[in-house]
Amino acid sequence: MDETDPVWTRTTSIQVVDGSVLWSAYLNEIPVIVERDQAAINELRDSLRVVSTTEEIALMTPGRPTFRLHDDDQAVLAAYTLIHPGFVRSTQWKLDARLVDAWAPGRWLEARGQVPRE
Repeated sequence: MDETDPVWTRTTSIQVVDGSVLWSAYLNEIPVIVERDQAAINELRDSLRVVSTTEEIALMTPGRPTFRLHDDDQAVLAAYTLIHPGFVRSTQWKLDARLVDAWAPGRWLEARGQVPRE
């Protein structure tokens, strides 16, 4: 994912919920963080960069939290769940993916007053 990814270019807000993209009920959960600042959205995008989306990884854990990406109409464009330090699951991919920087999403959460799970 990069600056030209159509999902990220349409994203105008991020909502963080304490659940997984595997369980659809969490997609409607009340968020613990709502972020509308474009610089913060870009920072999250950068923190969720992955090594590859074609690597054969499928971890057997639901994970949490989930970052929901919303457009101007508040429609969910995509969701990303931290499933293990260094790994992320997305509604955009078939398999799980290894993060380029395992601790970057945790730093993003900490900057907003949330303690990331270990």
